[in-house]
Amino acid sequence: MRIDAYFDIVCPFSFLAKRNLEAAIARNPDVAVEVHMHPHMLYPHIPLESHDFRAFFVAKYGEELRVPMWDRVTEMGRRAGIAFDFHGITKGPHAIHAHRLVAFAKRHGKQAPVLDAVYGAFFEQGRDVGDHGVLVEIGARQGLPAEELRAFMAGREEFDAIFAATERQSRAGINAMPTHFVNGQRIQGESEPGLFDRVFQALKRVA
Repeated sequence: MRIDAYFDIVCPFSFLAKRNLEAAIARNPDVAVEVHMHPHMLYPHIPLESHDFRAFFVAKYGEELRVPMWDRVTEMGRRAGIAFDFHGITKGPHAIHAHRLVAFAKRHGKQAPVLDAVYGAFFEQGRDVGDHGVLVEIGARQGLPAEELRAFMAGREEFDAIFAATERQSRAGINAMPTHFVNGQRIQGESEPGLFDRVFQALKRVA
């Protein structure tokens, strides 16, 4: 089974879906799963410098939606083992910086744990994952070569490629995160518990 997962660093539902997918894979060891992670940016055209997270969220969604949305996602996270702390986030990053770190990690075979570490740093610890120093620290803690990573982050490698990929995906209708394709078929509801288990069971019945 091939799963193509399109994710954004700043999307809590992408974090939830990753946890749910990993849990479903662990619960279905008889299913051979090949997961391919693809970066996408929901907000590619915002300034590259980190912004006021609360002001950005309220401007986009409205003050009245903030607490109910956060409460709902926090409860979903609790069930998935994620301690979301939206009130602890002050800086909202441009996702390109963390996506570049994850691309670097992929070269070293550490894409999944580094992505988890970035998600945790942002959503659970309120760290500014648009800051290169923070990202180098996160990568080094996951075993990436710090000096090589520091030089990489200081340059522009993968920068244009990730922007171009986001544009291609958006033109193809991939513009909501997360988005998953299972053997080429798009699914919905990835952030809800049990969805991937049901997909696996359905595929096993027709195998």
